[in-house]
Amino acid sequence: MIYTILEIKAVVLICIAIYVFALYPFVLKFLAKYFSKPVKKDINFQPALTVLIAAYNEENYIEDCILSLENCDYPKDKFNIFVGIDGATDNTDKVIQELQTKYQNINYWIFERGGKNLVINKLLEKVETDYVVFMDADIRIRKNSLMNLSSYLVDETVGGVMATLNIVEKGIINDNAGRDGETFYQKMETVIRDNESKIFGNTNALGTLYIVKKSNLTSQPNDKVCDDFFNVIFTAKCKKRFIFDKTTVVDEIREKSLSAELKRRVRMVAGGLATIQANWQLLLPNYGWSSFFLWSHKLLRYLSPLILIYLLVVAIILPEESFLKYPLIYLQGIFYLMGFLGYIFDKLKIKIKLFRLALFVLIMNVGFLFGIIRFLFGGQNSKWEKIG
Repeated sequence: MIYTILEIKAVVLICIAIYVFALYPFVLKFLAKYFSKPVKKDINFQPALTVLIAAYNEENYIEDCILSLENCDYPKDKFNIFVGIDGATDNTDKVIQELQTKYQNINYWIFERGGKNLVINKLLEKVETDYVVFMDADIRIRKNSLMNLSSYLVDETVGGVMATLNIVEKGIINDNAGRDGETFYQKMETVIRDNESKIFGNTNALGTLYIVKKSNLTSQPNDKVCDDFFNVIFTAKCKKRFIFDKTTVVDEIREKSLSAELKRRVRMVAGGLATIQANWQLLLPNYGWSSFFLWSHKLLRYLSPLILIYLLVVAIILPEESFLKYPLIYLQGIFYLMGFLGYIFDKLKIKIKLFRLALFVLIMNVGFLFGIIRFLFGGQNSKWEKIG
């Protein structure tokens, strides 16, 4: 009897994994055909904006970031730039001081080192405009970025809107599994975000340029949540739409490597789980589409390493006569072997995309697992470090 229960659970978990990673994008595409809700746009809607940039040792990035804002086509008298420096030990403040001699809309404050979330909370206290723009120092906006995103805010059902991301690799481009895997992953994410937005609203942060109505913002509750993800799903909690605009592209300066992606996944999952915990009501069915998206797009995906561990353990302990034992052993053996070969080939600079993808999925799940552990032990998440 106990083996039957283990088999049933294994089949259910396999179905969940297939749904989350393979079927969900197609389910969304189907739903978007019948449940799309158009968004009003007005390119002439140009409200006053406050751009918030939380910075930690960004002397090499902050100037180009601010210049991309100053050179955009949004009216200069309609936006201010607030930079919060998180106890920096470099020359970020001196770079900003030099820029202030040329531009009148730049303000900055140096706060005691406390993490990104604390900096954002302190900057929000100083905001007087109805709309707040969030961006990081490694983001470079394009000429029409603010203009395009602001055009969605005329719709009263919209609480926020985000741009899509183009990763510009700094220095020598490393042709590796981390780069290939993340490229594929982001293509899938773009399809998901776009269709969620068509149906109601995106429930996934991108860490890029985004604008939120101040009435749909609240203080970051602790130093464990992901600041951008928290703002996105709190907007959903206010029952407002968060639109993903795939036509508005901003550039992010970043290095890609497996080690960097592993660290990013750990931080993302630990912070993501803490953020969902802080907004647990969104998991209830009375939040409709937002609840469905959050379960399918985020929470169940975060749990994928636990599914892999369960399937591995079950494959070992099931009796010989079980119909699942050998399929589980063979399929998992092939997957882990492909991941191992992907690692070897990556070191040897041999490019085989299938093996690279297997390695990326494996590393991603390792990151997810460490992220779950970090969340369970209450690890701090907002005092960020450079990870590439």
